[in-house]
Amino acid sequence: MTATLAALLAAGSPLVLAAPASAVTLVGIDRAVIDPKIPSRVRADVTYLCDSPSGERSLNVSVEQTDPEDSEAVSFGTTRAAPAGILCNGLPHTQTVIVQSKTYNWLADVPAIVTTTLTDLGSVPNPAYADAKRIVLTVGAAPPATTEPPTDGTAPPPTGDTTPPPADTPAPPVTEPARPFAQ
Repeated sequence: MTATLAALLAAGSPLVLAAPASAVTLVGIDRAVIDPKIPSRVRADVTYLCDSPSGERSLNVSVEQTDPEDSEAVSFGTTRAAPAGILCNGLPHTQTVIVQSKTYNWLADVPAIVTTTLTDLGSVPNPAYADAKRIVLTVGAAPPATTEPPTDGTAPPPTGDTTPPPADTPAPPVTEPARPFAQ
C-alpha cells in the first residue's frame, strides 16, 4: 500500500481514485512549511483516507532537521491530532497539523525528515499506516488576509481587522508566544 500511495502522491492524483471498494487506509504527507511568524513551528499538511468508521484513529506527525553547519544541533518535534478529528468515511481528508520544535527553531531551505502515521486504535493488533519524506523546509506564506466577516459566527475576524466580532462569536483561543527551549 505504501508503494501505491507514493505513486499516487508523486503523480499528483487524488487519493480517491485509487480507493478500492474494500476496507482501505492510506496516509501521505503533502507539504511542510515553517510558520512565518513563529519559526519554531512547522505546518504540515497530511492527507489520509480510511473507510472503517469503527474505533479511534491516531494521527501522528514528527519532524526532524539537522543543522548543516552543526551536526549536534537537531530540531525535533512531534504532535498527535485528536482522534475525534479524524474522519473515516471513505473520502480523502487533508489535515494541517502544527509541529512545535522542542529544541531549536526550524531552518529555512534545509531538508527535514517528516513522518506521519495513522494507527487504528480500535483493533488488535493495531495496524499502522505511514509515510515519510525528506522535505526542504521553506518559510510558508502567511494565510491570506480577508476583509469579509465570518459567515458562520464561529470564527474570529481576520488578523488586522479592528471590527469587533459579533456578540455570539466565541473568543479566539489564547496562545503563548514561542519561547526558546531551556537546555
